[in-house]
Amino acid sequence: MTYKQPLPGGGLPQSNHSRAGAGLGSNQAQTKFGHQGEVGASGERHFAQMLKRAALDEVYDIFYSLSIPRGRDFKATAMKSDVDVVLLNGNQLVLVDVKRWKGTGIFWSMSGLPFRDLSPLTLGGKWKMSANMAAAMRRYKEALPGVHVTAMVVFVPTKRGTAPASVRWLKWPGGIRSFLAPAALKELQSRLGAERVVPEARVVGTLHALERG
Repeated sequence: MTYKQPLPGGGLPQSNHSRAGAGLGSNQAQTKFGHQGEVGASGERHFAQMLKRAALDEVYDIFYSLSIPRGRDFKATAMKSDVDVVLLNGNQLVLVDVKRWKGTGIFWSMSGLPFRDLSPLTLGGKWKMSANMAAAMRRYKEALPGVHVTAMVVFVPTKRGTAPASVRWLKWPGGIRSFLAPAALKELQSRLGAERVVPEARVVGTLHALERG
């Protein structure tokens, strides 16, 4: 990655700071996760292209495949999961979990239990929802005092172009909402703002230290 010269005020120019799908696309991840790892990596790359087409990569600092920090210690934990995409604008930061699920239908949840249409939806063989993003959001808040951290889950189409009919009522632990890809872009602009705001260099530096790719 090429580092850029700081701007006045101690921040850095906006850019893509790492490669989409780098974490899941690594040899280690491919060995561990196999086909599912490649599906995840291709989903991240698809989302990265969406951000580029919307010119959001010209407004925000974007990082891919970041580890989950250990609170104020600024050190990556040994947790298996990572954060697919992190977008930063000023002191506003959004964590994004990108999903590329097969099948259509309406995905929703109730009392922490996921459903597709009227049937229970098992994830990883279990009828419950992952709390990884809630944990990531909490730890990023601890590691980056003064930064407003939120999270979202984004569903991108499969290679065949299929996608859920709706994920509006699919909420993850921590109150994290789900979005289909087109709505996610609007939501990101709502949370991060439409105008470039230079972030603090210490925030950008911390995020660089968490890169996995």
